[in-house]
Amino acid sequence: MRAASTRSRPRATPRPTRPAPEVADYFTRAFGLFRTLNTYAVLAEADIVPSRVHKYPIKAIEGALEKHTGGKVVLRCSGRGGSVLHEAWYAFFVRGSLQTGDFVPAETYGEHGDARNCGEEVWYLPKVCRLPGGCAGDGEL
Repeated sequence: MRAASTRSRPRATPRPTRPAPEVADYFTRAFGLFRTLNTYAVLAEADIVPSRVHKYPIKAIEGALEKHTGGKVVLRCSGRGGSVLHEAWYAFFVRGSLQTGDFVPAETYGEHGDARNCGEEVWYLPKVCRLPGGCAGDGEL
């Protein structure tokens, strides 16, 4: 006969835990930085607004965003030939700790280079409402 094991078995449900303080610090700083990167507002200031009839030179979009951040911006596009602006990536270095340091815009693309896949001119389309109950107005945001 085998002796009963004295090791405790894992519990079926884990004990609730609190997130580590650094997790909260990370999201607080990330959200604060995100609020300074209003791509829509920056482009609107440069007279680049969502449109279904007008294409924009990718260099004009890139230039407006890089002027605002002071660093490089990588634009990603979808559609045939990279014809539809899809997302903007911003890169920063942190001088000091995440909690108290300064975010410094990256002035180069780094070892992987520019990941841009956009054509020379792109559509910057209005967002479309996809809420089940619909949206006020014409359904574009």
